[in-house]
Amino acid sequence: MFSWFNSIFAQPAQKAQLVAILMSAIVAVFVLLLNQWFTSRRAQKELYISKIEELYSAICEYELLSYDFMSLLFNGKVGEESTKEILNKTLASLQKIEMYTGLHFPEISFDREKYHGYVKELYQSFLKERSSYDSETGAFVDYTVVMGKMQKDTDEIKELAKNLMLRHKH
Repeated sequence: MFSWFNSIFAQPAQKAQLVAILMSAIVAVFVLLLNQWFTSRRAQKELYISKIEELYSAICEYELLSYDFMSLLFNGKVGEESTKEILNKTLASLQKIEMYTGLHFPEISFDREKYHGYVKELYQSFLKERSSYDSETGAFVDYTVVMGKMQKDTDEIKELAKNLMLRHKH
């Protein structure tokens, strides 16, 4: 085998050609691998960005549903089917947020019960003590407190998404 190789590349010019061919093949493979690495990193970044967008959309959905839910409660529509439906949609949007953070962003710890527990607790207290919320001043004071808590909760969740945006931006 070595003698055959030596006979084919006997001339120094042929040996130089072989070295040039080998070098260009190595460079081509290196460029191919480097290109593949950059492409996969870009695709990963695009995937993260799209998942962050979906996460933020789910957070906004939760925020809107929470405000709708609170409006229904404070307008005296506690036992109605629409209130229960919005409560369930609120839970579903929190489950979406939990799914996105669990699947795509495991570095974020998200406790769904922390956010939904407050909403459920509030709903239960409205069901039990519906009459204590009839006075306009009591309801107004409670409304501002509740809405402040809801705003704080949604701001906290949005802050998680904003940190992800900063980390994974283009």
